[in-house]
Amino acid sequence: MIKSLNGKLFPCFLITLFLFYSLFWYLNNPRTLVALVVFVSLAIVVVLGFCYLRDRDALGNEWIFLAVLVLFSLIFCFMFPPFSVPDEGHHYFSTYWLVDSLPFNSRVAADGSFLVRETDLNLYSKLSSSLISSSSFDSIFNHFSWFESSKYVSFSDLAFSIGTENVPAKIGSVIGLQIGLLLGLGAYPVFYLGRIGSIAVFCFCAFHAYKIAPKGKSVIVFVSLLPMTLHLAASYSYDSGIIALSLLVFAFLMRGFFGEDHSIGIRQIITYFIVSALLAPCKVIYCGLIVLAVFIPLDKFEDVNKGRLSKYLLIFVIAASVLVLRLASVSGLVSQSTSSSRGGEAGQFYSLNDILLHPRNSFM
Repeated sequence: MIKSLNGKLFPCFLITLFLFYSLFWYLNNPRTLVALVVFVSLAIVVVLGFCYLRDRDALGNEWIFLAVLVLFSLIFCFMFPPFSVPDEGHHYFSTYWLVDSLPFNSRVAADGSFLVRETDLNLYSKLSSSLISSSSFDSIFNHFSWFESSKYVSFSDLAFSIGTENVPAKIGSVIGLQIGLLLGLGAYPVFYLGRIGSIAVFCFCAFHAYKIAPKGKSVIVFVSLLPMTLHLAASYSYDSGIIALSLLVFAFLMRGFFGEDHSIGIRQIITYFIVSALLAPCKVIYCGLIVLAVFIPLDKFEDVNKGRLSKYLLIFVIAASVLVLRLASVSGLVSQSTSSSRGGEAGQFYSLNDILLHPRNSFM
C-alpha cells in the first residue's frame, strides 16, 4: 500500500487521513486538548511530507510508517483517560504486580498481596469507570503532578500468577511503570509511562516487521494502523505485545517463503526461535501460525542441514516455552468452573473438560 503511493500522492494521503482522525477526536473530546495535539501532530506530518517531497531517498518508506504509527499511537494514548480501555484496571495492576515481583523490588507477600503506591490506588478509585466524559479530562488537568511522594499500601483485591499474565507481552508496560516509580513521578505520569512503554515495544516490533518482510508489507501497515490495534497498543493490555510479536512472526515467514535463496542463516533462525518462544505461551492457538516455518523450503537456508535441524528444534522450543509459562494456566483451565470471572469480565467460560467432551458444541 505504502509503496504504491509515491511522489506527491503519499504526503497528500497522509495529511488527509490525519485530518479525518483529528476531526473525529475534535468532535468527541475536549476542544483545547485535542486542538493542541492536532497542531503539534499536524506539524510533524507536514515536516515529514516536506522531507519526502524534497528527497524521497533520504526518508525511506519504513521511517514514514514508523512516524505515522508513533503519532497515531500517542494520540490514542492521551485521548483515552486512564482505565477507560476495556479491562485496563486488571492489566494495570497485573503490571504493578510484575514490577513488584522483580528481584530488586520484592514487594509481593506470601499470601499473594503486593504493595501499591497510595496515590496510584487513589487514581484507580477516581477513574475506574470506562465511561469517557469532560470530567475525566478535567480530573487529569486538575490533579496532574510531575512528582509526588506517597507511601505504599498493601493491595490484595486481585490475584495474579506468572502463568496467566502473559509476561512476555507486557515487557514494555513493565519497563515504563518501573521507570516512573523509580523517578518518583506522580500518579498520572507513572500511568502514562506504562502506556508509552507498551507503545515503544509495539512500534519497535511493527517497524522491524515492515523492514524484514519482502512481501506483505501492506498487511503489516493495515493491521498496525487499525483503530482497534492502536487502542490496544496504547494501553496496558497484553494484546499489544501479542499483536507485535505476531507481526514479527508474519514478517519472518514472508522472508522465509518469498525471500532470496540461501538468505536464512543461524542469526535469523535464533531470532525466530526467540520470538516464537515469547509468543507461543501468550496465545497457544498462535502456535499454528508459528509452525508454518517448518514448510519453508530448505533452499532458503544458508545450510540445508542446519535448516532441517532448526525445524525439529522449533517444535521443541514451542513445546518447552508453553510448558514453562502456561502449565499453571492450563491446569487451571482443566479445573475451573464454567461460570467464573476473568479480570473485569464475568460470565460463562469454557473449561478444557467442556472442549474435550463436547467438541462439536464448543466449536459451534
